[in-house]
Amino acid sequence: MTQTGDWGFTPAAERTVQCCRRLAAGSASANVWAASLLRTLLQDESLAAACLRQFGVTEAWLQQGTTDAEELRALTMQPVVIGDAEGSRCERGETLTAAEDPVAWIRLLERARALARRYTAEGAISSGVLLLAVVDQNALLRSRLATLGATPESLCGFLFPEDQSDSAPLAIDEPLQIAGLMTQGTTVAPPDAVPANSSLAIDRILDACMNRGREGLRVLEDYARFVLNCEQSSRTLKEIRHELTEAEQLLFRGAPHGGIRTLLSARDTMQDVGTKITLDHEGTRESLRDLVTANCRRVQESLRSLEEFGKLVSPEFAAIVKQLRYRSYSVEQHLFLSTTSKTEPQSSCATRLERSRVYVLITEAMCQLPWQVVVEQALVGGADILQLREKTLNDRELLSRCRWMRDACEAHGALFIVNDRPELAILSGAHGTHVGQSEIPVTDVRRLPGPEQLIGVSTHAPQQLLQAFREGSDYVGVGPVFPSGTKTFHQFPGLDYVRQAAELATGPWFPIGGITLAAVPELCQAGARRVAVTAAVTRAADPRRAVEELQQSLRQHSPVVMPAM
Repeated sequence: MTQTGDWGFTPAAERTVQCCRRLAAGSASANVWAASLLRTLLQDESLAAACLRQFGVTEAWLQQGTTDAEELRALTMQPVVIGDAEGSRCERGETLTAAEDPVAWIRLLERARALARRYTAEGAISSGVLLLAVVDQNALLRSRLATLGATPESLCGFLFPEDQSDSAPLAIDEPLQIAGLMTQGTTVAPPDAVPANSSLAIDRILDACMNRGREGLRVLEDYARFVLNCEQSSRTLKEIRHELTEAEQLLFRGAPHGGIRTLLSARDTMQDVGTKITLDHEGTRESLRDLVTANCRRVQESLRSLEEFGKLVSPEFAAIVKQLRYRSYSVEQHLFLSTTSKTEPQSSCATRLERSRVYVLITEAMCQLPWQVVVEQALVGGADILQLREKTLNDRELLSRCRWMRDACEAHGALFIVNDRPELAILSGAHGTHVGQSEIPVTDVRRLPGPEQLIGVSTHAPQQLLQAFREGSDYVGVGPVFPSGTKTFHQFPGLDYVRQAAELATGPWFPIGGITLAAVPELCQAGARRVAVTAAVTRAADPRRAVEELQQSLRQHSPVVMPAM
């Protein structure tokens, strides 16, 4: 395999990189460079292009995900030309200058170089390696590709189907001696090359993560076994736990005494500063759903750390842990589906509403990421209720989105509400509908044929709140509390109305309108125990984290404990 340039590109990859540089020139945005590279890869006759086409990735698909970003929309309008004058220079072995490359692009190429060492015999950066690197480095494209089934695992299986278990470890900037691998006569690196405690520190990390992972898996296994009575999930979790323990031995091949040594010798609980750090919400679990969510996160985060630090010791160990992490995602989904069907039947919607804290309204125009990605991340972050609020879509498209969101919410045990369209809520199997002061009254919505649904009403004054509950609404929105980008009001009821709602409401109520994470403490002080948000989640770069922080802040500042499952 012929390499070109200082980076070690193959000729085809060199042409792709130069075309990408021309497309994204002048931009410092990581998303622009990533989308530019993916678009360029689509045009070349390479294994990467064949892989993308196999999963249904096209230029039209890429453009669909860039309609909310001016710079990306402009990018998709530029022609892609591969093999022009500059490309010909690449074929002759001449390397174009890269002095103007932004940091985000350099990081992506560095990741490609690391992946090339793992997946190619000569360490050459091929088009396939560039594809894996862009998926690894860009969360937006990774999430969008995953909706087509193009996960890092499936892409890797297509591009590099050979067994990679004997690959060399990733190269690192400094030599590293791992205590678990040192044998008699091993030469220790000089102090100025490796800190004295580097090997011990790595072992401590691996030990802590192994413990956390096994503990979390045991909790989930007990839940699946004794709460859900689910043999499939119980067996899978037990298999993952045992395979993780077996994989640990790969860290000590070549160790003294035939690998009998374990990570126990690195453990130092008394000196572990993390044992003294405890957050307020760690001591409580308000429902079985909270318990499952917390332990799924514990397992996945532990496996990720094991995978990354394990690469420094044994690529075979890291590869096994990676596969276990992917399996844990499927188990998490199955646990939530089972939890919803076994412990939260549709008849308990009112109970689920009562304990809900974070209500997220989804409008595509308000989403920084593709709206499907925002929905998925909000649910993973722990959103209790999602509402689809679209005023301009035709009925066919709106019904399609309703059904997609219903399925997504049910998979995570969340409630799904449709704004203003009770007939579409019934057709899609939504848990409820939400109406405003100028929409169909609650009493008329109740007359519609179909299953009993939750009904929410927007209110802007105490009289409207009282009237909504008298007419039979299950919950109300209280606001707008602050100015927002969703609706225009000449006056804002503000925190005064929140205080009044806390005294007058006879059912669940959600402050709404311009609510941010920073506003939660004063809302709770005014009597709120829940929030309804749009931009605070949909405009966030990380919707999952935005929801998690809202949940944490509400737990921290709300003195009233919500009902448990």
